Amino acid sequence: MLWSSEVYYPVPGVLAVPSSNNYQGGFGTALMTKGKFVDDGTETYFKVCDHACYIKAVSSGERHDWIVHTLFVDGNKIYESREESA
Repeated sequence: MLWSSEVYYPVPGVLAVPSSNNYQGGFGTALMTKGKFVDDGTETYFKVCDHACYIKAVSSGERHDWIVHTLFVDGNKIYESREESA
């Protein structure tokens, strides 16, 4: 199952998601974050359910100063999905 289907599943009663709660509160949620500067960029910490997450932002080293963002969940790097449509 795709992440978006697990988080925003449109059929009520299948998963504990907004559709199962008559869409009360919509899809938005308050998110507490804490950021800090590290040697090579910044890290922004937050929780999703019981999962400790953070986003690390570092310079790519490119001439135009692109910023590379990397998501970590429970200490594990989440790699970009390269799914191809049929």
